[in-house]
Amino acid sequence: IKMCQVDVAANLLKNDDNKYLTTMMPCTFSIYQKANGKTYISMMNLETVGNLIGGDVAVAMKKVMPDMKQMVSFN
Repeated sequence: IKMCQVDVAANLLKNDDNKYLTTMMPCTFSIYQKANGKTYISMMNLETVGNLIGGDVAVAMKKVMPDMKQMVSFN
């Protein structure tokens, strides 16, 4: 499953120095079942990745992370 917040992505990609981020866009969720019969959902912690990269990327990832968490919260 893939999710994109177009406004956030567009703002990041305006800067040529951020074009490499397209390899991580859109944000991906993985849903899989293990041999034990249980189903799992996983996603990258974009806030952590953003903090490692810093700058505009950190700000953008902090903005999208709450929406991603909400998608997998089942509330």
